[in-house]
Amino acid sequence: MEDNKFKLISEFNSALCSFQSEQGSINRDSSGVHGSKYASWPTLREATRILLTKHGLTVVIHPGGTHSEPTLVMLLRHMNGHIERFETPIFLPPNVKPQDHGGAITYMKRYLYTSVLGIADPTEEDLDDQLYKKEQNESYDKPQCPKCTKPMKLRSSKATGKHFWGCSAFPDCNGVLPKDG
Repeated sequence: MEDNKFKLISEFNSALCSFQSEQGSINRDSSGVHGSKYASWPTLREATRILLTKHGLTVVIHPGGTHSEPTLVMLLRHMNGHIERFETPIFLPPNVKPQDHGGAITYMKRYLYTSVLGIADPTEEDLDDQLYKKEQNESYDKPQCPKCTKPMKLRSSKATGKHFWGCSAFPDCNGVLPKDG
């Protein structure tokens, strides 16, 4: 029984590695509120569908959690029957409009999908680069982390949209500085 479980996991891992090695770049067909370019959900799904199928992998994403703490659940299945389950919270500010729920769900769906499949999600990286370039033009330098002295990265709060400096070693270090500090 244990040998069979190991075989299923090994086949699953092999299929995922093959998918990742063959997956090319994905068209960044949408623009975010900060001007960053990213791949929309339909583009991501279409760009990966054929290769996932080729390697016997399927993806199911559905809502989970509770009304007060919603989540997205992703099941990554292999044709041999092995299933991996992933879950991530959907962060919503209080008193949010229903339309904003859809935006948060779509954002987290893209984030979960690209993270689990190990394909580049350009959104955060592009935003960091764009914000840093803008800051450089305004004569700002990247500060050092007050906790570990590594360089900081300019980040944007998903909840408030405000910019701040976060440690480049995150999640190992959670040092932060205000953007103007």
